[in-house]
Order: sequence, then structure tokens, then C-alpha cells
Amino acid sequence: KITLTLFATILIICGLIYQTQFSSINTQTAESKNFANKPIVFVRPILSVGEIEKSTSLALTESLISNLSQYNGITSLSSSTSFAAEKKGFSDTQLKDELNVNYSISGSIQSFGSNTRLYLELTDLKAQEVIWSHKEDFRLENMFDVQDKIGREILEKLQISAVVGSGANTWQKDFKTFDQFLLAINARGEWRKWTKEGLSNAIDITSKLAELEIDRYVLADLTMWNLHQKVILGLSEQPEIDRSEILKLTNMLVSERGRDLDYRARAVFELEHFGKDCSRAAELISKIKDMSANADNFLVSGFVNNRCKNFAKSAESFRQALLLEPMDQGYQVTRLYTAILYTLNRYDELKSLIEPKLPDPELGGMTFWFYAGVLAEEGNLQKAQEYYELGVRYGATENFLMHMLNTEEAEGRLLNNLATFMDK
Repeated sequence: KITLTLFATILIICGLIYQTQFSSINTQTAESKNFANKPIVFVRPILSVGEIEKSTSLALTESLISNLSQYNGITSLSSSTSFAAEKKGFSDTQLKDELNVNYSISGSIQSFGSNTRLYLELTDLKAQEVIWSHKEDFRLENMFDVQDKIGREILEKLQISAVVGSGANTWQKDFKTFDQFLLAINARGEWRKWTKEGLSNAIDITSKLAELEIDRYVLADLTMWNLHQKVILGLSEQPEIDRSEILKLTNMLVSERGRDLDYRARAVFELEHFGKDCSRAAELISKIKDMSANADNFLVSGFVNNRCKNFAKSAESFRQALLLEPMDQGYQVTRLYTAILYTLNRYDELKSLIEPKLPDPELGGMTFWFYAGVLAEEGNLQKAQEYYELGVRYGATENFLMHMLNTEEAEGRLLNNLATFMDK
């Protein structure tokens, strides 16, 4: 009896251990699907080779995950998921298909006397290729410095390859330290959410950067974009004063720094806040030296062409922006592109664009309304009502219809398609 009781107890304990370990995998799988526009990164436990203690490799694994979690442009799966998936023997294919992982990090650490060698590689699971590898020789007492250095290098590669695109290389040069740059790209990620909370977070990060005495042109750039969104979202208590500050900052940047990003900013503000002169905006866009150098160039070109009713050109610019920017952080391009596709009656393209991302709340309420309008016009009223209600939940309002669709015909078509749900 004692033997049977002991055996049963062992089975129960093993079952609890299994459930604890692998429920974290299931939880991460469910959570990861809520971040369709953020690359998901999985850190495999670093292998210990030779004389190195296992505790050192475990600490290194935890440190890498912690460093990655500082960047809001990616989703880093937890260490509990890392160890559980490794114990279960997940292949790269399983990571990609079952945990929705985009990039994996793997490596080893080994010691030879007083010398230690760390080898790491970053793999793009979709492309099935190693996109970065690094070998570092160091003394074990310098482990903390090496951890920070390697973490920064991986983040640099990820934010260029997976999130911001190649334009990040130029922007990074404006900062004294990588930590300052990381704060700035986190501010960018919050800003691109186009929500009250996201803007508040972006403003807070900008204030921290001001305290760190960053480049004055970079600070001016961040500040004027925050003011711009504050006015557009209707959160400004003194919109005319804020517009005056935007004008002062953007004119200063154009005249003193004169980069592509300064011209494109001035073009946006011309159409949103000032003379609304399409000729002036087009002139500013024409000053951009290389449109293909940056996804944001195409983003602003798409915006300008939309405002000036060149809708086909606008749609093409947004398409090019998505090709250049690996992940559409905050879905900023996707939201604008969806509106143009609705205006142009290009419903099949609209559905192909957003259906793989549904029902991610970060798409924004208006995107759900455009999709609901398409479904309603196709006769799928039950599903259309579902996405109409999601749109309401995530902030859709009639006040933004003309701002995004830019024609009375498209606005009327959408309101007619949604009328059944709006009347309830």
C-alpha cells in the first residue's frame, strides 16, 4: 500500500510539474496572437560547455530575455516558456507554427581556464536563415559588461531587421548612447498607437530624453510630433498655441537641419494645421533625396497624396511603405492604407491586408469599421455587426470618417453600409 501510495503521489507531482511548465507555453501562444504587428522573439536556453557552470548559462539566458523586454517594438517570450519549450524539444518549425515566433536566439558558453567564449546567433524562422552571429571572448569577471553589450547588439539588429527598417541606422547616429536611442524608438512605438495612453507615454519618454540632454534637433522633432497628435486627437486645451509651437519647431528644423524627415514633417503639418496648400506640400516632398531610403518617406507621400485626392498614388505609396518596413509598428501604415482601399472600392485588397491581423485591438476602431462596411456590402451582416461593435469598443467615431476617407462618396457609402448597426 505504501508503495502504491508513493507511486500515485509521484504521478500527481509529475503531472503538476508538466502542467505548470507547459501551461506557460499555451498562455504565451494565446498572448502572442494579440501582437500581430510585433515580431515575437524566443531565446533558447544558452548551452553550457566544458568547465562553465550551468548557473552561468541560465543567468545569461535570463539577462538576454530581460534586455529584449526593454524594447516595446517586439514581444519577447518569457524565460519560463523558453525553458519549458526547450525541455519539450520544440523545433524551429514548432516555434514558428505553434508559438508564432518570428526570430529565435540560440548559442553556447564555454570556459577554458580563465578564458570564456560566448557564441550566439539570431535566426529568422520564416526565411530559415541566420541573420546575425557573434563570438565574444572574455574573462568571466566581465560577464555583466558582456551581457549588456550582446543585448544591445541583438536589439540593434532586431529593430533594423524586424521593426523600424534601415532608416534606423541614420537615426541612431543622433544619440550619444544606445540607451537613449532605445528610449526614442520606444517613444516612437507609443506614439504610433494613436491613443490617449500611447501619446501620454510618448510625452513621458520625451521628457526623460530632455533630462538626458539629447540633441536639440531630435528633441524638437519628438516634441512637435507629440503636439501634432495632441491636437489631432482633440486632447489639446490650447490648440492654437500648440500649432504655433509646431510651426516654430518645424520651420527651425527645415531651415537649420534640412533632412528628409524635416521636409516630410513640414509637408504633413502644412496639410493638417496651416495653409492646406497641396502645391506647397508636394514641393516639400520633392526635396526628399531618396524616397526609397525610408518607409516613412512613403508613409508621408501616401498621406499627402490622400489629402490632395491623388488616391491611386496614395495607395501605391502605402504599399511601398509596407514593403520597406518589416513590421508596421502600431499599424500606422495599415490603418491609412485600409482607408484608401475602402475609398477606392478595392475591397479584395483591403481584406487581404487586414484579415491576417484580425482581431488585434491595435488595428484601431476605424479599421474595424472599414472592414465591417465591406462585409455588410457583401451581405455578411452578422460578421459585419461583430466588427462594427469592435470598432465602437476601440474608439471608432463618425468624426474621423472624412478625415480618413477624404471623399463624401466614400463616407456616405460607409455610413449606408453601417446604418443598420448604428440605428440599434
